Order: sequence, then C-alpha cells, then structure tokens
Amino acid sequence: MHNGHLNVNGVWLPTSVNGNINNVNGSDQAGSFAQQIRNVNGAGTPNPLVQQAQQLAGSPSSSRDSPYGGAQVSSIKSPHRVANFGPRPNGRRRYDERFARLINAKVNRDNLFLAFPDITPTNSASKESYHSLYPLEQLLESKSQTLLAQTSTFRATRVEDGLNYCLKRIHGCRNYSQDGFKNLTRWQSIRHANIVTFHTAFTIKAFGDSSIMFVYDYHPTSETLMQRHFLPSANPWKQKRQPVTEPVVWNYIVQLTSALRTIHSSNLAYRQLFPTNILVTGKARLRLNYSAVLDMMSGSKEELQRHKQDDLFHLGRLLLALCCNSTQPFQGDVQVINQCAELVRKSFSADLFKLISYLLKPSSTGKSVDALM
Repeated sequence: MHNGHLNVNGVWLPTSVNGNINNVNGSDQAGSFAQQIRNVNGAGTPNPLVQQAQQLAGSPSSSRDSPYGGAQVSSIKSPHRVANFGPRPNGRRRYDERFARLINAKVNRDNLFLAFPDITPTNSASKESYHSLYPLEQLLESKSQTLLAQTSTFRATRVEDGLNYCLKRIHGCRNYSQDGFKNLTRWQSIRHANIVTFHTAFTIKAFGDSSIMFVYDYHPTSETLMQRHFLPSANPWKQKRQPVTEPVVWNYIVQLTSALRTIHSSNLAYRQLFPTNILVTGKARLRLNYSAVLDMMSGSKEELQRHKQDDLFHLGRLLLALCCNSTQPFQGDVQVINQCAELVRKSFSADLFKLISYLLKPSSTGKSVDALM
C-alpha cells in the first residue's frame, strides 16, 4: 500500500484515508473496487482470478456485487485443509479398497523378502548357475506324502537369461531310475497350457547332500488347488470355503483330461494327481506341477500302464473331493468313497455322477482318457 493506494494484481487502487478497504459487501466503493478488478485485463475481458473463484464457489458469472462475482470468501478452502464432501460413490470406494489391497500386498511381499533372505549356497559350482534362491514354502522335516521324499521349493534367477524359475529340490536322493532318466527328454518336449513346463534336472551337492534339482516355469501369485478349495481362507471374513459349483467342476474336468491325454500320448504317466501338486493361476486355470519327479525317482516301463490307470483313478477321487468339499476321499477308505459318491448322486447331475463312477470303478479291459474326451 502506497499513498492511499493498494496494489492488486499490479494495479494501484484507491483506498480510504486510513488505508483500509471499507464496506466491501455493500458500499459504492466496493462496487468500484469490483469493477476495477474485472477490468484488470481490459474492458469486457474476464479476469482469470475471478473465473477461478466462481468455479470454486459455483456462483453465476453475472453477479456484480462482489469482487469474486458473488462468491463468499470463506467458502474458498486452502488446499491443505480440504473439506469432507461426504461418502464417495460405491465405484470410488471399491477402487479405494482395491488400491488398499495392492498396497497391503506389496507390504507383505517386502516383509516376506526380509524374512527369507537369499539362501544361495556359497559353494555352488553347478554348471546350471542359479542365484537369489528364495523359499516358496516352509521346509518340512518329514517326507512329502505325494512325492515320497523330503523336498523344498525355491524361486531362483538363472544367470544365462535373467529369468525367474521354480526349483524343486529332492533331498538326499542318491539313486534314481534309469528309465525315468531317459524320459526327461520327453517331459522337456511337452508344451501344454495345463502343464507347468519342465526345463531340466541336475544333481547338486552344495546343500551338504546329494540332491536332485528340477527346474520349472515360475508362476507368481499362483496357489495350489488345495489352498483354493480345501484349506481355510486367509481372509478373516471368509474362513469357510464355499462348495464348488458343477460348472466349475466341468471346467476342471476339461482341463485335467486334456493335460492327461497329452502326457499319456507321450508314453508317460503323471502319477501325482493330488490337489497339492496342481497350481491354479488366474481365475480358474489349472496346471499340473512337478512333472517328471516320480518318474525320475521310481519310473519303469513295465508299470507304465498301471500308472496310467492310477492317474484316472486319482482324477476320480479329486473330482469326488471337489464335489463334497472334503479331503476324505484321498484317504483311500472305500466306505468313505462310497458315501461321497452317494452324495454326488443326490446333489449333482447324472452325467457328472456317471463320469466319476467310471473313473473310480476298476476295469478289466483298462480305462482310457480318450474315452472321456
């Protein structure tokens, strides 16, 4: 302020004797002040400051009673103290919830990374160089009931291409099947949408014993079929799993039979069709995991046909367990299997019951996966 004038946006405006603008809301001096503010950029040219104030206040541009075109000065909030405009629409709230879940997932991944540091053996001299080993599951002291050996699973980065792979280690495996070793080339040649790709296998002594390491494609954010349908949910609001609907069961049947058909047509047998060895990626994509492990450890040409029949029987038990939402059919009790089959007969369609009965009943001539397609 200088000599009774006030500098507003580069323009000197007259004030009262004491240097203050009086009667802003009603006097003639206020109207003159508003007129000069509007004419800062020239006659008839709107002032961008006035337009911004009008947009914030939502007032019409025709008002000429105030230097802000009718806006109340108290309604213009500081950007650091934004008013609460009430609850957001449902769409925005769902977006915020999804964003919060993403943030929590990132925090959980960071915590897991700190909890499981790099455990790559320092004395590893294998020709298949992998580094940054990261455990994907808790190490069990006992043998795996499905793979019949003590195992551990890692995510590792390969030096040659910099990609992540899934490494399945079989602890203390000194002997392996020669027939199964010859089948590794067949397993490597299989490329199927419902089978986790197997790349190679090698022996390693860097862990202090003679272990066999199987290398597969790595599928992040996947879960096993056991985790998806049988184990309690990690969500505290959904502890109990919902029963599987029949369309989902038929979807699984198409995928699993397609994978088994590819394996059997290559003169191989999967031999481990259990929910802990089946990955679920995305919404409902199934992938048979850990192929070639049992074939490498105890495979033989003489028992190939029996192993193929076992694959179909295990498929029937898996479908029965999904329909009953229970793991009891995997225990092998004939009475329990018959009770579950009766439940399927009452609750599901006749076609599904007929298919499961065909898979579970022994056949003198032998069953074929082609008969299911």
